[in-house]
Amino acid sequence: MPRARDSNFKPMHKYLILFLSASFVSAEVPDIDKETRERLGIVTGDLGEMELAPGVSGFATVLDPAPLVALMRQQETAAKALNISQKVLERAEKLFTGGNLVPQKTVETARAQVQTDEAARQTLADSITAGYGKLSSSEINADSLLAGEKVLLRISTHAIPETDPVSATVASKPPVTAIGMKRAPMADPVFQNFSWLALAEGKNLVPGMTVPARLILPGETEKGHLLPESAIVWHAGLPWIYHETEDGKFDRTSLTVDRKTEGGYFIPAGKFPTTGIVTTGAVLLLSTETLQAEVE
Repeated sequence: MPRARDSNFKPMHKYLILFLSASFVSAEVPDIDKETRERLGIVTGDLGEMELAPGVSGFATVLDPAPLVALMRQQETAAKALNISQKVLERAEKLFTGGNLVPQKTVETARAQVQTDEAARQTLADSITAGYGKLSSSEINADSLLAGEKVLLRISTHAIPETDPVSATVASKPPVTAIGMKRAPMADPVFQNFSWLALAEGKNLVPGMTVPARLILPGETEKGHLLPESAIVWHAGLPWIYHETEDGKFDRTSLTVDRKTEGGYFIPAGKFPTTGIVTTGAVLLLSTETLQAEVE
């Protein structure tokens, strides 16, 4: 049974984060001389500029293709059976109207078989639509799904975007782009929210995996910078970066990392310094700072 949400949870959670941030920020990063810097392998650099299309962060789950492929195979078989029964009906009607010794009952039986086969084919088509939305068979190749060349994704988000997405970026390794976005016919079982079905290259993606994704929405791109993942360190449940303010002097800044992209995270312009960012060795700086705080 779901636990009732505490109305004071969000404010308390916010205050806790602010307290942790404030208490940790009060410590000073020790100066690092050139020799120590080289020994620790600390590397700094400037963040590169980039643009990011508007979107919403979420998660992509790789679906098991077997149920869909089974329905597709059955639909193909039903279509072939319908084709055969239609030809039998055409032949029977032609013989009957031509005065040949074909009883009317044979024509009626053939016509009934066509209706039965058509109903079977339509039932399978309806099952595919009910379970997988408007993804058409022309977009899906059963053999490529079974071989893992393509994967079927369900992409879900906490927030419902105002417009339907045009594509999605999936943060696999390497990242892939999901295409053919279609609204899923059922709610996501985790978020209890709208979700989308899409196809993507099966690079390092297998059924059952859930990876970060970003729904790409129509609209103008946003300018910002690319923050390498190696520049981020975590402490007290929060992400931080170090940047060099002057030779041997480093400062630490908290940030929000919720816009994953290829090579790291997108940071909107003007959020924090973009020069002298520690891209290698940030963890060592954190350890040095923590150790000094414990000594003091």
